[in-house]
Amino acid sequence: MPVRLFSFFAFITILFANPANGAGASTISVEVNGDGSVSSSPAGIDCSDSCSAEFSKSQTVTLEASPASGQTFLGWTGKCAGVDPVCEVRANKDLSVAAAFTSSVEVPTSPLPKTGAVLCGAADGSVIPCVGTGQDGEFQAGAYSPSPRFVDNGGGTISDLQTGLIWTKAYCNGNSTGPDTPALPWDEAQAYVTEIGNGVCGLSDGSAPGDWRLPNILELISLIDWGTNCPPDGHPFTRPDGSPAASGIGWIWSSTTNANRYPEFGKYFMQVAFCSETVVQKRPITSIGGVWPVKIRP
Repeated sequence: MPVRLFSFFAFITILFANPANGAGASTISVEVNGDGSVSSSPAGIDCSDSCSAEFSKSQTVTLEASPASGQTFLGWTGKCAGVDPVCEVRANKDLSVAAAFTSSVEVPTSPLPKTGAVLCGAADGSVIPCVGTGQDGEFQAGAYSPSPRFVDNGGGTISDLQTGLIWTKAYCNGNSTGPDTPALPWDEAQAYVTEIGNGVCGLSDGSAPGDWRLPNILELISLIDWGTNCPPDGHPFTRPDGSPAASGIGWIWSSTTNANRYPEFGKYFMQVAFCSETVVQKRPITSIGGVWPVKIRP
């Protein structure tokens, strides 16, 4: 799908009305700036400038934002949220919502996948409307993932149809110790992954030593939905004991060392902590981490 470059913003603001209206009605006032319009069902609002209408208390009102030719609807904020041009509100009281339009031009789509980020944030940590922020959540650029993205091959392996990589269904936990779930320094993790096969890390696919390797940092972060810092919703991956890998996966080693422009080249390798606030970090090779084996061919 094409992504869009936005040259200017037009805002529709639905303002709080005077609370002194009838006890059995709520008023919605609409102000339109730019090329677009808002209408309502039941009828009452239909304008591209400014207008207002009263609706019965508790009545469900459907608002629809319609861009003019050559314009694009960016999304709602306030009582309505999201990018669906149709929004339902209940007229329990005077409401405040906003909608935004922009002029647009078509450009080729990014070959990279979407990150999964859909929200935008302020410096104080609060969620704010994405319109005009320039953040990833506003543009959501990139290619859509296949659906389904992941295929369970049986035998303890998962194919990622987005990247073509094959992963073990169960990662080797970086927060536990044991014969099949070691938390290891990098050198030992590298040696360990080259020796795994049938019966290790949940595998029963006939794998043999040498079939698997540590993922590089880009392969590892390809499993992250940056809207949650976890693998994408509905993913099939599990913990080593077979329980769902829902959160707290812990630090997983990559095969990527820190850049050789720095003195610690070869002394640090990159790790990923899924479902963590600090997702990617360089770690000394003496630190411990988990193993999530990957390969390209079945």
